[in-house]
Amino acid sequence: MRPGRVEDRAGGRGSSGQTGGSGRPGGSVAESRGGSRDPVLALARVLLYCGLVLVSLLVLRVGVGVTAGDVVLLASLALCLAAVGRPPTPHPYGAWALPACLLLVVGGCLATAGSPAPVESLVSLLRVLYVALALPWQLAVLLDDERRLRRGLVAFGVGAAVCSLGTLVQYALGPGAIPGGVVTTAGRYTGFTGHVSDTGAVASLAVVIGLSGLTRGLGRLQRLLLVGVALSGIVGLVLSGSVSGMLAAVLGSATLLVLRGIPLGRVAVAAVVAGAALWLAGGVLGETQGALRPAERVKQVLGLSGGDASLNTSASRWDTIVLGWGGFLEDPFTGAGLDARSSLVVETLGVHSLPVAALYQGGAVFALGLLGCLVVAVVRAVRAVPRTPIQVRVLAVGVTALVFSATAPSLYNRYLWVPVALVAAAAVLAPGDRPGREAHRV
Repeated sequence: MRPGRVEDRAGGRGSSGQTGGSGRPGGSVAESRGGSRDPVLALARVLLYCGLVLVSLLVLRVGVGVTAGDVVLLASLALCLAAVGRPPTPHPYGAWALPACLLLVVGGCLATAGSPAPVESLVSLLRVLYVALALPWQLAVLLDDERRLRRGLVAFGVGAAVCSLGTLVQYALGPGAIPGGVVTTAGRYTGFTGHVSDTGAVASLAVVIGLSGLTRGLGRLQRLLLVGVALSGIVGLVLSGSVSGMLAAVLGSATLLVLRGIPLGRVAVAAVVAGAALWLAGGVLGETQGALRPAERVKQVLGLSGGDASLNTSASRWDTIVLGWGGFLEDPFTGAGLDARSSLVVETLGVHSLPVAALYQGGAVFALGLLGCLVVAVVRAVRAVPRTPIQVRVLAVGVTALVFSATAPSLYNRYLWVPVALVAAAAVLAPGDRPGREAHRV
C-alpha cells in the first residue's frame, strides 16, 4: 500500500490536500524526515528548545521589552526561514492565516495612527504578528513529530519551573537577589518575572505541564523531571499569591483529568506531589511577613476578608474591563493604540482581559484578527480526534493559558502565545508523525 494512501485514510483527508481534519498534506511526513537532516534546520530546532526554556525568565532582558528568550526564538525563526532543506509546511491556521495577518496589520496601523507613541505602537504590532502568526508556523516546522513536540513541551516546562524557583531564591537570598525582584507588602514573591501576576501565570503552566508527566508512555527520567516541574510550579504559584494563576492551574489540571491525560490510578501520585509542594510553600509563607495562605488570598481577592479594600483585586480588575469596554464603544474602529501608555485605563492599570484589551487598544478590526487566531487554534485542537497523549497534554496547557489570559492585561504575553502555538502545532500532526510509545490513542 502506498504511503500517501495510508496518510490520506488516517488523516481524514483526500490526496487533494483539502482542509479539515488534523493531518498534514500527503507526503509531508517523508519530507519532514528529509528536512530534519538539514544542519541549519537542526540548529534552528536547538535554538527553539533553548528559547522555550528562556522565554519564561522575563528578568533576563537585552533591551526595553525584549528578553533573552525573545532573541533566541527570533534567531531560531531566522534560521528556519534560511534553511534550504526546510520542507514545505502549511500554516497551522490554514486558510485563516492570511486574513488574520491582513486584519492585524490593517487594524494595528489604524490603532497606531491615533497612538500618542506611534513608534512604540508599531513595535507592539510587530510583536503581536510574531507571537500570533509566525510562532505557530515556526513550531509546526520544527516540532514536526511527537518526539520533538514532547521535547518542546518539556523545555517550556523546565523554563517555567526555573522561573517558579525564583520565589525560593528570593526567600533564601533576599528579594534583591533577582534584578527588579521584590516581595510585596502582602508577602507575594515576584520570582524571575519581576511581577507577581506574571510569575503566577508561568507557575500555573509549570503545574499543568508537570502533572501531565504522569501520563503513560514516558520514560522514568522524563517523568521524574516533570514531577519536579510540578513541585516547583505549585510552590511558585502559592508564593506568588496569584489567584488567577491558581484558577488557571485548577482548570488546566481538570482538563487533563477529563481528557484522561492523567490515568485515574495516578491521581493519588498527583495528590502527593501537590501535598508536598503545599507543605514546602506553607513553611515559606509562615516566615514571610504579611503573607497569606491560598484560601486567605482567595477571600482577600474577592473582598470577603474584611481587610483593606484596595487588596480586592477582583473589583479593580473588573473596573478596568468596564472602562476598557466603554473606551472601545467610544472608538470602535481605531482603538486607543498598542503602546503601553495607551493600554492604561486606571492610573497604572491596563485592561485585565485579553479580549477587551484587544478591542480597546486595537479596535474591532485588530481584535477580530487577534482573537480569531485563538479561536482557530482551539477549534482545530478540539477537532483533532482521536487525540494522542501529547496532544491532550498540550491542549490542557493551552486551556491553562487561555483561562489566565481572561484576566491578563498584555496583548503579547509569552505565557499565553507559546502554549497557543504549541496547541496549533500539535493539532496538525498527522498519524505518520506519531512515532514512539505515545502512539496509542486516548
